[in-house]
Amino acid sequence: MNFKKYDIVKVIKPYWEDIPLDSHIGKEAIITEIRCGYELTFLDGSGTSAWWHDHQLAFIKKGNEDIVKVAEDKYNERIRLAQSWDWIKEHWEDGTISATSILFLMNEIGYHSAFEYNGEYFALFMDFKILYPIFDCLLKGELDNALSLVDKFFKPHCHDKAKENIIKCYNKIHN
Repeated sequence: MNFKKYDIVKVIKPYWEDIPLDSHIGKEAIITEIRCGYELTFLDGSGTSAWWHDHQLAFIKKGNEDIVKVAEDKYNERIRLAQSWDWIKEHWEDGTISATSILFLMNEIGYHSAFEYNGEYFALFMDFKILYPIFDCLLKGELDNALSLVDKFFKPHCHDKAKENIIKCYNKIHN
């Protein structure tokens, strides 16, 4: 391993060699941990990623713990925004909400995605695909339509609690 903790690097090759359209390419990051690869904290505040290797990174310059703090502060601000009703409503129609927003929405109605346990985006995608109609109704102010979908998407023993949570969520969005 050629890099040291707190080195600032640029991602030059994709994480998965057979997927060339990696959104990390060109991003600058600081190395925060070294184990079986490098853990990176992206300087733009977009988050962290692990298991990167020497051939995927280019050295830019030495960094320090203060740079990590700035990147983490940017990330925390992005999370705060992505979990705000104003931001979600603003980005709902154009489809640019983030996984953070999706998880926030799910938690607001009391649904816990398998993604929270295993980190597989496929699980998050499938859960969101199923629950999207409920969220769409809620954000469009169609509470009755959202409630009518509960029986379709939730197990019978969860109906009452889901409806209660959906009403609470609706009130947060529209009050």
